[in-house]
Amino acid sequence: MGFNVVSLETEIHAMYREIASYDGDFGDPIAASFSFDPWSYLEHNHLSEFERRGVIVAILVNLMSAIDNSTHADVVTSREGKFATRLANQNLAEKIPHFRSALEGFSQSEEAFSQALRAIYLEWVQPAVTA
Repeated sequence: MGFNVVSLETEIHAMYREIASYDGDFGDPIAASFSFDPWSYLEHNHLSEFERRGVIVAILVNLMSAIDNSTHADVVTSREGKFATRLANQNLAEKIPHFRSALEGFSQSEEAFSQALRAIYLEWVQPAVTA
């Protein structure tokens, strides 16, 4: 009897479908749609473009989910929030403008964060679900 190994790509597709079913919401219900730790994948150089974007989306889902379960101010000052804010000025965010915009929005307000996530939904998530 074998065991089921779920690939990163499969989990990203499931997460994207869940985001689409919530009309682009990256918040609390989406965090349960994947089991991988996106922060641990950030520095992996062997990811495909799809996987890299999926890891970024999962990080953003985790941040929005934390806001849904707390307050924006509390999440920004949390360990994960401080790390996300520092990420905005690092190489990965420099190379991926949508990620940088989302992180900058996160550091400003929940509303700015939500607006930045909309572009990621429309350009990354929605096309992958409808393809």
